[in-house]
Amino acid sequence: MKLLVVFVFVFSVYLVNAFVGYPSSMSADLKAAGMSESNVYALDKIYKDFQEKAAQLEAKKIGGIKYLQKYYDYLSLRKTMLKTMPKKEKDIFENYIVKYENRSGY
Repeated sequence: MKLLVVFVFVFSVYLVNAFVGYPSSMSADLKAAGMSESNVYALDKIYKDFQEKAAQLEAKKIGGIKYLQKYYDYLSLRKTMLKTMPKKEKDIFENYIVKYENRSGY
């Protein structure tokens, strides 16, 4: 049981580190690639809301399962958002996310 707790804690710390630091150029890059401003704004909002919730959990020294739940909520919102995008914008996002996923990005 202790090993599971340690694993969950280490994994949650990894996720926090993976998403720390919002690259300010990301929105501009997506817009420059042809994504609409409204979709860029929606993705920004989803990501920043996740960062805020993660920071609140971290400040309260809460990690593990609660943090993972917020992360999966974020991924679910992002996936739902992507389903509403036109194919061209989805492709722009998919190409871009390969570059930044787990490296301080959406």
